[in-house]
Amino acid sequence: MQARRSLPTRSRPATLEGIGRALVREGFREVKIHWHASSLTRPSRIVGVASPTAVRNTLSRHSTVRFGRVKALIGGLALSLGLFGAVIPEGTVTGFRPETGDTP
Repeated sequence: MQARRSLPTRSRPATLEGIGRALVREGFREVKIHWHASSLTRPSRIVGVASPTAVRNTLSRHSTVRFGRVKALIGGLALSLGLFGAVIPEGTVTGFRPETGDTP
């Protein structure tokens, strides 16, 4: 599912991390969040949020991005605080729903 961060409502989560948690509650397995850097429509990289090394490497490529150094600093702080999945603006959340009868 491709998604963008939005204002919170009662009907749906506001962040990609929240969407991931909602999918887990609905019984999905192996839920993963992928950041589309720099945008959902034209990503230069698709990065798994669960890989701090990949996220840091992508954040370090800020020289051609407007306000890139500031974004990299904020992103690094969010990563170190465990909040990166909540602050990224857009990406993909994947997972699968097991067939009936599969064991957990």
